[in-house]
Amino acid sequence: SYFLGSVSGNQFVGGIAGSVDSSSITSCFSGGNVSGLVSTGGLTGEVIRSSTIVSSYWNTETSGQSTSAGGEGRTTDEMTYTYAANTFDGWDFTNTWADDFSYSINNGYPFLRMQPVVGTASPTRPVGL
Repeated sequence: SYFLGSVSGNQFVGGIAGSVDSSSITSCFSGGNVSGLVSTGGLTGEVIRSSTIVSSYWNTETSGQSTSAGGEGRTTDEMTYTYAANTFDGWDFTNTWADDFSYSINNGYPFLRMQPVVGTASPTRPVGL
């Protein structure tokens, strides 16, 4: 999943989840502004009890957050097409995700193949990438 909107609250605020308890987050990203007073992070505000965050990212520039309880921070350039080599590593760009190489569908961020596409680009990875 991903979220590009803004989120705000008092405590346990994150771009994907405020608090992750006995759960896992895999292959997610957030790119919107995140604001809160206590336990606020770019991707997650708090991670507890055997929770895991794997291959998930938040935008350190647009979120206003330099830290997160889970996930890995990346810049806009690293998270938008052509992604940094260490970003979206291991993600399924054949069946689940698609590249927004024209920046016309999701502002250069990857998007889910199952979501309706309003832009003009084809949800396929260009040959050779």
